[in-house]
Amino acid sequence: MAALAADPQLRARVGAAAREEVSLWDWRAATQHLLEHQYPIAIALAAAQYGRAAGRAAEAAGLGGAGGGGEPTLQPAPAA
Repeated sequence: MAALAADPQLRARVGAAAREEVSLWDWRAATQHLLEHQYPIAIALAAAQYGRAAGRAAEAAGLGGAGGGGEPTLQPAPAA
């Protein structure tokens, strides 16, 4: 810390490096990182999880699903 206090050129270099690092994580950069990297991962994981859950529910209801024999068929509503 004493070297930093005593050396104006070192302070300038450290300050410039710190400003550059901070600029990587301003609101715009952080939001861009979230949208480009974190959301796609979260969406893929949720789709995988809910896709499995939906398949198990469909299978339990006799509507097919994983290994259940195909797609469900829609039946017309009974006449009232």
